[in-house]
Amino acid sequence: MNAEDRPLAARTESMYDAFNKAGARTTEFDPSTSPLFERVGFVVGAPRSGTTWLQQLLFTHPLISTAGESHLFCEVLGPVFENFRLPRAIAHLGTWVSEGELLSISRAFADSVFLKQLQGARPDATFVLEKTPNHRMQSELQAKLYPDGRYVHIIRDGRDATASQRRNWAGARATKEFNDPGEMAAAWAAEIRDIRTHFGSLAYIELRYEDVVNDTPSALAQIFEHFGLPHDRALCEAGASFGKAPVNTYPDSSHVGIRKHKGDALAERSVARAAGDLLTELGYADAAEVARLRRLRTPETIAADARAVPARELRRAVAKGNDLWDRWRTRAERRERVATRAVSTAFSNAVEANDTAALAAVLAADIKLNGASLPVADAAAELARALGGSHSALGAVSGGLTLITFVSPAGERVVVRVKPKDGLVSEIEFV
Repeated sequence: MNAEDRPLAARTESMYDAFNKAGARTTEFDPSTSPLFERVGFVVGAPRSGTTWLQQLLFTHPLISTAGESHLFCEVLGPVFENFRLPRAIAHLGTWVSEGELLSISRAFADSVFLKQLQGARPDATFVLEKTPNHRMQSELQAKLYPDGRYVHIIRDGRDATASQRRNWAGARATKEFNDPGEMAAAWAAEIRDIRTHFGSLAYIELRYEDVVNDTPSALAQIFEHFGLPHDRALCEAGASFGKAPVNTYPDSSHVGIRKHKGDALAERSVARAAGDLLTELGYADAAEVARLRRLRTPETIAADARAVPARELRRAVAKGNDLWDRWRTRAERRERVATRAVSTAFSNAVEANDTAALAAVLAADIKLNGASLPVADAAAELARALGGSHSALGAVSGGLTLITFVSPAGERVVVRVKPKDGLVSEIEFV
């Protein structure tokens, strides 16, 4: 007998009662089944640290395929996993798939993108290289999805990297992010620590930008070895020679370094305060010099401090006021949801019991049924006739409204929107 020939019995249950608890399933993610297992490398680093230049250098190897920035993790897969992490009270991906299943699906998708890139750019290649600096914001996801990846972290002196950002982007991207040296330096330090945290336990190496510039062939040999690719001195020297051409030097800078905000006392102090400890740890700065810069008092810094104090106090006051408002609003919304659910539950119970008196007791004197004002007794009688004895399932409670699904003994399904007011149901609408 075909499926079409079998009698079909209606499933009279609410979809909210029939949730697939996928998020509770334990499904293992196995990257070894990937067609690109241990064949994907990532160049990672803070912006303006030489990531594009290094990517171009590595592309000189005939077995490596790469292209422009994919933004695959930060703009494509990142939002997918943000959805998965949302509460599962009503919906979201966590009600459909487990984390292991979602990782497997996402890895297959990412692999397919990388394979398409390989086939299009260099079909004879065996290794895919990806570089998107913005992926630093999704390094945890990237490490989960490619624990078998080969990671190369290029680190540049934070004073040069942030000075380069400021010079190249402050005008074109007129935002505080690229005009404030302290903010850029803090972001630089946070990005390096984040990359180390999530990739450090994997197949990971660190290279200093300055060392790659000074001895490019040796750096290339180290990376090719890390990738498990064959290489010789001639190949590495050819790559180094090709890499002497400027890459991504917008607008006009092809030299190494912008010289660390030199001559800008306020910028030097801001960077030292925001990232001095990491600069010292990496050997880029002397601890005594960092301490001196942090205390620096010049006409520029004194004037900046005079402007900053009242602005800082204003920001604190505004933030405090916003926090108090948010807490009050959260408590008020929580109280409203609790009250709405309580009234809606009482209404559902009265319908299920087919109790006209109980229904009348939960209806407001000015009750509106499908937009029409009715006396309470008439509204209760009409509701009992239309819904009495039905099984109910409460849906979302939002904005002082509740969606309730009623299924009659005959299997007929009706969705009702209920609006409580002052502890009673004030409006009822059949959806």
